[in-house]
Amino acid sequence: EATADAVLLFEGERIADCNPAALRIFGADSRERLVGRRPSELSPPRQHDGETSEARERRLLERALTDGSAAFEWTHRRLDDGSDFVAEVLLSRIEIDGRILMQATLRDATERRQAEMELRKLSLAVEQS
Repeated sequence: EATADAVLLFEGERIADCNPAALRIFGADSRERLVGRRPSELSPPRQHDGETSEARERRLLERALTDGSAAFEWTHRRLDDGSDFVAEVLLSRIEIDGRILMQATLRDATERRQAEMELRKLSLAVEQS
């Protein structure tokens, strides 16, 4: 509850619970806005690589179930203003009371990506001079 990272708990393919940081990152005013949804429902139709969000969701959930975890970037869409943001995601298989669940920890990567672009521009400017 107290972590600054957004944490979502999945049962099957749907969100079963989330922390307050998840509400903030998704622009949701209540847990009910997130609970019961699939990640692809909180995303643009296609991810940055052109793959559909639904297909990528299935593939990454299967990988995390098989391997125990999966780390990746995912483009999400905020509920309050419809804006897209890129998040770094760590998806981990966990077991609670004999049930297999997935825990997704998300961090907004927008600022990091902007800093990387600025660094690339600066590097290119230095090379050209």
